[in-house]
Amino acid sequence: MLATAYSGLWSGRLDAWQLSPVAAETAGLVAAPVGALSASASAIALRQVITARDESLAIISPETGAMRWLVPPAVSTQAEPVCDDCAGRTAAVRSYDWYRYQGAADSGPVAHSNCGPTSVAMAIQFAKNETVPISKVRDFIGGSSWTMLSDLSRALKHYDVAHQRLDSMASIDAAIRDRGSIVLVHLWMNWITPGPDLQASLSDPAAHTGRYYLYDQSHWVVLKGYSDDGTSFVVYDPNVWDGNGVYWYNNAQAKGKDRLYPYG
Repeated sequence: MLATAYSGLWSGRLDAWQLSPVAAETAGLVAAPVGALSASASAIALRQVITARDESLAIISPETGAMRWLVPPAVSTQAEPVCDDCAGRTAAVRSYDWYRYQGAADSGPVAHSNCGPTSVAMAIQFAKNETVPISKVRDFIGGSSWTMLSDLSRALKHYDVAHQRLDSMASIDAAIRDRGSIVLVHLWMNWITPGPDLQASLSDPAAHTGRYYLYDQSHWVVLKGYSDDGTSFVVYDPNVWDGNGVYWYNNAQAKGKDRLYPYG
């Protein structure tokens, strides 16, 4: 039995991925603690709460990473705000290229989960012009699956990269616009509308807005600036893989570099 604050009670077998909602009165429960995650050797229940009425719940296989949504994340239908003060701004200009991608040869055997370590590798290179293999960042963090905020913060501290936690759009804007910093941000990719080059191999680099791949789950990206009209972030998305044209433009540039994702 798994209980959450707003999704209600879910009853069934985690190891068989057979869960169904059940009424509290049917279960004979008055209250249940909220916050702990249920887990077994073959499945994990993942709960994410953004606001009081914005909660998602999923069952995940720790072996394959496959996810089954019980309560999918909410997708905003509201118009995105425009940051007029941010239009055209970018992080401090560097004379060297600091974009990195998780499908590169230096990412190691768990490249599929290395969006976080790759974002840290970009931050190290941005701040210090020091190229650290992505696999080395992963080895420091440990594990072979998703990485959390605490993992990335610990790695940045280890590599002596000054950083702080941001908790609002205003603080993100100030970091990029006023201090010339980059921002590592964790989001759900189903929030990003697919672009015109979705799954299109070796497409025109002019089509660089929106999501270019099918993956729509938890992901780390780097924010480095704003579009000229202030409606989008300029993003360094690490989800690029060698040998697969879906992740590359026809000019040999990675689609994850300078991608435009909606502001908000």
